Amino acid sequence: MLSRWSAILCGAAVGLATFFVVMTVWLVMVAGGRDLFTRDLDWFILGTALFAAVVTGYVAGYVEDWRGAVFGMWNGLASWGLIIVVGSMFVLPNFLRPLTASHTASGFLQGLDFQMMVVVCCSFGGGLILAGIAGSIGAIAHRPRSLYRMTDEDERQFLQDVGTSGTHRGPVDIRPGA
Repeated sequence: MLSRWSAILCGAAVGLATFFVVMTVWLVMVAGGRDLFTRDLDWFILGTALFAAVVTGYVAGYVEDWRGAVFGMWNGLASWGLIIVVGSMFVLPNFLRPLTASHTASGFLQGLDFQMMVVVCCSFGGGLILAGIAGSIGAIAHRPRSLYRMTDEDERQFLQDVGTSGTHRGPVDIRPGA
């Protein structure tokens, strides 16, 4: 199976939780009247979304297990996609609402905040890329070290040790150079 739903759902849950916790801090700053946060909240939202994408991808890749970077990347992309599908149910209606208020193009364009549209598009697209990269890195970071292949020289040495002692007791360290 190409994807593991346990990894995808875990990544999505941790990513959404990360997004909401960090956004709560920014909203507290806005409520406190901090001018920087009030003026540039949309850029803080973008940064938070991209950070959440990295967390999402990394967790999805890390939970992936040992199958490697490609599967970790796929799970990171799928986790971020799941977040986008769920998040779009809440974000897109806010962009489509001006369509119902005015059917003219100028009214539609005036009703939309261009800067916020850029933030949402960058967070969706940039998040997808970052989630894939982070998923790949997460899968590599979790890959067990015992999967190293035994070199021909190590195999000969092992067989020679077993042949001279009659039996071999204890674990065998097959890491290169060990």
